[in-house]
Amino acid sequence: MKTHTFLSRVVVNGLFISCLALWSPQPWADQNDPQLDRLFSALLGADDLAHGSRITEEIWQRWRQVDDPAIEDLLASGIAAMNAHDLGLALDSFHQVIEKAPEFAEGWNKRATVYYLIGDYNHSIQDIRQTLLLEPRHFGAMAGFAWILLNQRDFGMAEHVLRKALSVNPFLVDVRRQLRWITDRSG
Repeated sequence: MKTHTFLSRVVVNGLFISCLALWSPQPWADQNDPQLDRLFSALLGADDLAHGSRITEEIWQRWRQVDDPAIEDLLASGIAAMNAHDLGLALDSFHQVIEKAPEFAEGWNKRATVYYLIGDYNHSIQDIRQTLLLEPRHFGAMAGFAWILLNQRDFGMAEHVLRKALSVNPFLVDVRRQLRWITDRSG
C-alpha cells in the first residue's frame, strides 16, 4: 500500500510539474475569447474582493461558453447532474462533451471535478493536466489539483500549487484559506 501511495504521488507530481513547465504568462484561452486576456489583466489589477470576484465570475462564464448548442446542452446537463449529486450522469455528460469538443478546456475541468468527487484521483489528475494544457491560467483546475494533493497529504506540493493559483487569481478565498492552513500547520 505504501508503494502504491508513493507511486501515485510521483505520478501526480510529475504530471503537474509538466503542466507548470508548459504554463507561461502569455495569455491564451481554449475558447479563443479575446476578452479573456483583458479579464485576466484586470483581475491582477483589481483592488478589492468584490471587484476581483466579479471578474472571476466573468472569466468562469467565458470558460463555459461554447459555440455548439449540442455541447452547450451536454455541459449544462452535466453541471445540473453534478449539482444534483448524480455523478454517473454528470460523468457521462462531460465524457460526451470531451468526445465532441476535445479542445474545450471546461469539459475536461468539469469531468476532473466529477472524478475528484468520486475519489478517482488518477483520472481527475489526467483531466486537470489536459485542462491546463488547453488553458494554462485555469485557476479552478489548479485549485482542484491542490485539493487532491492535500488529500494525499503532500502539503509541500499543495502549497506550491495554491501559490501558483493565487498568482493567476489573487481573489480565490478558499485557496487563500487552504494556503493559510498549510502555512499555519508547518509552523
